[in-house]
Amino acid sequence: MRSFQEKPDLGACCSWCERMRALDLFCGAGGLSLGFKMAGFCVTGVDISEAAKKTFELNQIGDFKTVDLSPEMVEGDFDIVLGGPPCKPWATVNTVRRDSRHPDYRLLVSFFEHVELLKPKAFIMENVPALGSTPIFRNMLAKMDQAGYSVRAENIRYSEFGAPTIRRRLIVFGLRKDTE
Repeated sequence: MRSFQEKPDLGACCSWCERMRALDLFCGAGGLSLGFKMAGFCVTGVDISEAAKKTFELNQIGDFKTVDLSPEMVEGDFDIVLGGPPCKPWATVNTVRRDSRHPDYRLLVSFFEHVELLKPKAFIMENVPALGSTPIFRNMLAKMDQAGYSVRAENIRYSEFGAPTIRRRLIVFGLRKDTE
């Protein structure tokens, strides 16, 4: 596996400050990143999509890196890793290539490999509820426990938090056990 060796250029937002640093893997247009920026974090977004890059930069969320996270790893010093790996392998609307037969299947593992490599204080992952009942997900949670993280996974409905949608999502929160 090739590694993305360049230390992220955190831009004007973070080059001088002592704020917490967030890495958003599979950031897309940057909704999760924007929330963390608004909460005071310095954010680095990572995605393979040029459209995501344009939106991320247009909204001035933070630094953006165009990286294919299937073969590459992002390195750096981050307090929290965020992400929503592609959900197509587990989405209920996908009736053709599910689970390991889907080319995006490996990207879930990539997310957790980043957590193991970077050892952030915490991580948050968002995905479809169906993922929560799969063997690969249970294996990844066990791996995070072995890597020193307390992990909690819950299915939530966004409308219960004020969002104008009834979508349900799986939210996974991990906290490094040595973090006070």
